[in-house]
Amino acid sequence: MCTLASGFDMGKYNECAAMLNVVTAENNVEGTFQVAKQLLNNVDTLGDFQKSQLYKHMKFREVENPYTEEMKKELLEGFRNAEEFAYMKGYEPWEKLLSGN
Repeated sequence: MCTLASGFDMGKYNECAAMLNVVTAENNVEGTFQVAKQLLNNVDTLGDFQKSQLYKHMKFREVENPYTEEMKKELLEGFRNAEEFAYMKGYEPWEKLLSGN
């Protein structure tokens, strides 16, 4: 999925998103931390496909994503509250990431 997202110029966020399922299924603490960090850092790339040569034949409206900060907050909230991330509790880098420090 990551390779497909990259091949279709879907942006870094979409390249990383598929890996979240893999690392959570494996309860991979370090992997989950790295993927979550990448997702948070790349929320603003969700619309990058519009700039790709692959889609130059398509017309897109010029819009900025005013929801970037809101999306980051929702991601953090999901990471904090989802039972599937319970295995991350106590991992100091994760706790710092969730607290915004």
